Amino acid sequence: MKKIVILLVITVVSWSCEDSKKIENKTLEIEQLQNDNERLRALVEENNASAKNKIATFLTFQNNKAEEAMNFYVA
Repeated sequence: MKKIVILLVITVVSWSCEDSKKIENKTLEIEQLQNDNERLRALVEENNASAKNKIATFLTFQNNKAEEAMNFYVA
């Protein structure tokens, strides 16, 4: 009977150690993902800031006179 109890205790302890390692690995993975997320957010903010400072040019045409307007701009 004592041998069975000892084997059960050893089994439970080894399972708990495996679970602890899995939890530690998941924790490290979550931390890495959080760091990646922060870096991506910083890149998005940087891109948004630089996009706000750019000037976009465009042409508009009235009354379906695109060809006439383009000829004017080319000339």
